[in-house]
Amino acid sequence: MAGLRLPVALLFIASCCLPASCAGGGASAQNPGLTAEYRSFLAVHETDSSVAVRESSGGYRFTLEAGRLCVTGADNAEIWRSKDEWYVDSFQIGDVNCDRILDVVFVVWKSYSFGAEHPARMANEDAAVRCHLFVYSINGGRAKPLWCSSNLPRPIYSFALHADGERTPTLSGVRLTVCEGAYTEDYSKTASTEHTYAWNGWGFSPVEAP
Repeated sequence: MAGLRLPVALLFIASCCLPASCAGGGASAQNPGLTAEYRSFLAVHETDSSVAVRESSGGYRFTLEAGRLCVTGADNAEIWRSKDEWYVDSFQIGDVNCDRILDVVFVVWKSYSFGAEHPARMANEDAAVRCHLFVYSINGGRAKPLWCSSNLPRPIYSFALHADGERTPTLSGVRLTVCEGAYTEDYSKTASTEHTYAWNGWGFSPVEAP
């Protein structure tokens, strides 16, 4: 996601998620996403999320704690929880496509570019833990994926949504500003650069500097 060609990984979506389930499930030896690489990542980040982040919007409550994002409804019943093999490190609530449906945008670290359920035609052999950006819509007491990136070429350190962008027949007017770094073997952060993207109807595309 940067430079002139880097955004390709964010532009080309990988609809790697099946309709969301409320069940988080326990860690299983049969879960291909719980790789040795992912467990090493968790060991490094086990103290990163000691404080829970909670936000409420549209009658829903979003809680991020220890890398797990959970959404509950007005009756406090859980409607969705991120998968065991995903580490969520941040999220924002908004309406990225301006359809008046609440969206949650979150940064995920996980092994493999695509889930095990994705068609075999998509390469999925690299177990290295990489960063992804996912967008889920929350509507009618259900959560479902709207857009899910494959491996990003650079990890996201922080991001923010803004509803003040240019609105056109192809752009929703929602901007995404992102601070991106570089991958390291020990998952430490490097110097970062800021980039801006706009929702184009099927994903985020780069906004070129004037």
